[in-house]
Amino acid sequence: MPHASEGTVTGEGVVQRTEMRKIFTAPSCIPCDFLCSLLAAEDIPAMIKNEGGSSITGNSAIPGGECAWAWPEVWINSEDFEVASQIAAEFQKSHEAP
Repeated sequence: MPHASEGTVTGEGVVQRTEMRKIFTAPSCIPCDFLCSLLAAEDIPAMIKNEGGSSITGNSAIPGGECAWAWPEVWINSEDFEVASQIAAEFQKSHEAP
């Protein structure tokens, strides 16, 4: 999974870098929002990147995934990766088509 670095400004004006990792992507924001809620319930901060990208695909999956690069993504802090990726895997498994 890709990594990114996000900056946070502290009260002293110092920028602290946090390593982040992508754990989930979907053709619309709805499952991403739901997963973020599940993570928040476990006190795992998460953010959605590329939230507006799904409008490029009309908020639906395009056969063959030609626009998967435009899909919203759920990112978490690297230190939460193990637990968050387990939650994401359970979420994805429970929402697979039968």
